[in-house]
Amino acid sequence: MYKTPMRGMLVIVAVALTLVSLAPGARADSNDEAARIHFQSGTRYYERGDYEDAVREFRAAYELSGRPQLLYNLYLAHERLGHYREAAQALGGYLEQAPEVEDRERLEHRLENLRRRVAAMDEEEAAGSPAASTATRERAMPMPALASFAAAGGGLVIFAVSGALVLAEDGALADRCGANAGRLCTDADLEGLRRRTIAADVGLAVTAAGLVTGLVLHFVLRDREHAAVTAKVRATPSGLSIAF
Repeated sequence: MYKTPMRGMLVIVAVALTLVSLAPGARADSNDEAARIHFQSGTRYYERGDYEDAVREFRAAYELSGRPQLLYNLYLAHERLGHYREAAQALGGYLEQAPEVEDRERLEHRLENLRRRVAAMDEEEAAGSPAASTATRERAMPMPALASFAAAGGGLVIFAVSGALVLAEDGALADRCGANAGRLCTDADLEGLRRRTIAADVGLAVTAAGLVTGLVLHFVLRDREHAAVTAKVRATPSGLSIAF
């Protein structure tokens, strides 16, 4: 949305003149004096681009003085921050409370645009929440499938460790028994190699079984969960029934 800083500053100056007239010499009221101080602080923050602190100070000044011009300044600061809902509320309050507003038609058009923007944001948020929930459900993995994949991971670790030990043992036997270790080594010499080979084979089998089982469980159980989510309860003359 195009913003007009000069217009905003003109309104701020106008409010400044109004609040300065409320100094103790014109009206001995502690709330007005405090409002004037907050307004001056908010103006300095606004001019420096520190809009969050400007919002805080303008709001404090408005709460103390109740002057609707301060709502316009709140609108300007909120709009700079991208707080379109708060900006619309502040501008709407200004147009409702101010007895005379220069360029009222232009400001009402701006308020209408702000409200349309807020409504569009609400619609996007409302439409996005179910989609996000559905995506989360689709990405979620059933626990049995997770357990199977975890078992596959454990089997892979066993295979990797045992395979490394098999290679190390085979190299040691080659050093002790020569190139024909299978024929020259005794059964006692080969026993360690056999155990390690069996462990590697078991680890590989567990890995393959875990992966296959996990994939099957993932797709089967996910489809069942999706079907359960889309089930609907329907009232019939004989009672309640579930419609799919």
